[in-house]
Amino acid sequence: MTRVQDASPWVFGLVLCSTLVPNSAGRQNFDLEPQMQEVNPGETTTMICRIAEKNTGSECIWQKDGKPVRLQEGKYEWNGRVNDGDCTLRIIKADIKFDDGDWRCQVTASSYTANDALSSTVGRLIVRIPPSEPRLFYNEAALGLDNDLEIKSDTTGSVRCESRGGNPAPILKWYLDEEELNGASQRNESDLANLRRWNAVSIVEITLKQEHNGKYLKCVALHDAYSRRSRDTSVRLNVLYPPRVRLEKSRDLFELEADQDRVQIRCVADANPKPDVVWRKAGGESIFRVGADLVFDPIRQGDGGTYFCLAQNDLGSSDELSITFDVLFEPRNLRTVPQRIVDLEVDSSTKFECMADGNPKPQFEWLQKVSSNGNEQVYARAKSAIIDFRNVSYEQQGEWACAATNLIKDKERRVQSNSIQVSVTGPPQVLQIQSASEQSFRKESDAEIMVPFCSDPKPRNLHWIWSTLRVDEGESQGRFSASTIKNGDKEDCYVASLIISKSLPGDSRKFVMVVENSRGTLEFPIQVQIREPLALIAVIGIAVVTVLMGIVVIITIVCCIKRCPFGHCCAKRKSSANFAIPHRPRVEQHYYPPEAAGSHYSIAQRPSSNTASYDTPDNYDQYPRSIPRVQPDLVPTTRRDPDYPLPPQSQFPLRGQSTYASARKTPQNTDTHVIMYADLQFPRTSNSGSTRTRPSPNEVMNNSTTNLNHIDDEDLAQMSHYHYNRVRSSALTETGSFYPQSKADI
Repeated sequence: MTRVQDASPWVFGLVLCSTLVPNSAGRQNFDLEPQMQEVNPGETTTMICRIAEKNTGSECIWQKDGKPVRLQEGKYEWNGRVNDGDCTLRIIKADIKFDDGDWRCQVTASSYTANDALSSTVGRLIVRIPPSEPRLFYNEAALGLDNDLEIKSDTTGSVRCESRGGNPAPILKWYLDEEELNGASQRNESDLANLRRWNAVSIVEITLKQEHNGKYLKCVALHDAYSRRSRDTSVRLNVLYPPRVRLEKSRDLFELEADQDRVQIRCVADANPKPDVVWRKAGGESIFRVGADLVFDPIRQGDGGTYFCLAQNDLGSSDELSITFDVLFEPRNLRTVPQRIVDLEVDSSTKFECMADGNPKPQFEWLQKVSSNGNEQVYARAKSAIIDFRNVSYEQQGEWACAATNLIKDKERRVQSNSIQVSVTGPPQVLQIQSASEQSFRKESDAEIMVPFCSDPKPRNLHWIWSTLRVDEGESQGRFSASTIKNGDKEDCYVASLIISKSLPGDSRKFVMVVENSRGTLEFPIQVQIREPLALIAVIGIAVVTVLMGIVVIITIVCCIKRCPFGHCCAKRKSSANFAIPHRPRVEQHYYPPEAAGSHYSIAQRPSSNTASYDTPDNYDQYPRSIPRVQPDLVPTTRRDPDYPLPPQSQFPLRGQSTYASARKTPQNTDTHVIMYADLQFPRTSNSGSTRTRPSPNEVMNNSTTNLNHIDDEDLAQMSHYHYNRVRSSALTETGSFYPQSKADI
């Protein structure tokens, strides 16, 4: 009859206590009861049984498998003093035939009336017998090191492991190389030939993949009777799968220079069984090459393109992998449009274009060679194939060339085109507006106002005007002398200068340089500031005051934040005040046509009774009488227009609030026109042009007495802000009438 043993080590029997009664003081009872024991064959072991409060008249008795055991010297002996309650049994030379089984400790009653007999729980004694080595089976065929387990990828297979004749049954575990596999099922069956021995069977179901090929599937039997506590057996996995390919390419594959480099590309195929590898080239129908290696030694320009790699075996074909590479060469066939000589007009527009072949694609750069004081300097002007000139100025004059560059193997390959000679003609023009429009000098020094400008054709007339004075080139008036025009450091460029001997604070004003050539007239304003030298103590005082003001501002902000979270009240107070954003006036350069070169310049008059009234400063006569026209709405002032009173909270307007705007709205100035200006930026823009619409005849008559003399010194200083350069063409008649003439925006 076959007995089935559970996979757990052992199942304990039920305890039969036919004579067991509740303990009370003085009654005998178990202190320790027998437990399951395992012992190797021939070894000595003990079955523990200790009685507390044992009566001297009670006897200890042992049973094995329900039958009493007689004590025999050399086989079954007491291990302790029985009268003291130690009924432990020593079993000598354990033998599976005689000793393997269920053991129970019993104690007789102290008297037939005591009713205190005891019977312990079952203690299992297992005499170990080592099982046989584990064996592997697949589809009922035995596996081993001599024959691999061959299976297709992504296929699930069941492998069985058996270990027979052990006591107890061994524990079977599965491993894939060193990784333990979970999910296997094990059953233990008694051996029909010997019911005290067990056969262990474990089955694992595993889905094998490509990456499992070549690994080992191992079954391990764990048993304490083994000399090393375990034994195992394994089989090599031969997983069959279709090809997969990858490419191995040389390090410089993407920096290949024609007739210089050797290229080798390998198509590595991973498949079982071994596949065949072929190459083909895009655009071709036949096989380009058979084999894993694709070699070009050396590579040529025609070898560039896209190549495909494919591998095949009995299980299928791989996906095609492609690789593309170019053959690199330096720029060539460089050409430009225009090619040689170009004549440009001031304020005109044009573009230069550069083209070249090369791999990698060339990068283009436009260069300009400028002659300065006999020296030639090359400047990089644009990094693009096309350079677009809008509002051409004298800055574009000189030699231009295009350079094409690419990079091969970290080395720059550069080719430069022939030179393009560029000439610029037009009216005079100031290039360095920022440095020329605002100039400062120390008190009592000889102040030399210098303005560099360019002109082609050459200038034929130059003079300076300020207030009611005019000084021509090479002439003097009192402390003011105008030097003759000097050649500048560039071709067609000059320098004009006005010298003020022993300059005084009263010389802080706006001076206007007027220069004329056959193509037009330039009127350029210069704001001059004569500054007082500051003593050291004054500098220190200013620094201390600045620091104190900063501390006050920080304290104010902190207090505001503490009183009103998230700055709500600060925002509220700020919104209730009248804040005006100050505007800076825009400086103008004025051009006059050649025919107006001999005209007189009108002197601005005081406002008459039939024009808008302005508040006039007491030192009216000290202010300049001839100044460039500025945009009226942007002139800051602190004066009010009586015809248009301000609200009570704005009796003292901030800078940027102008009374000119209100004056233009009076009935006497209803015939108005729009003025539009173009801001300048180099090299795309020029400072030699602006747009003004032509006024009607009525407007000219009504504005003949326009007053510009009430602008104070601080206003004049702001008018020269370098961001703005205003140009207009005009002519002044002897009567003072002003006739604007339109000119294209820059």
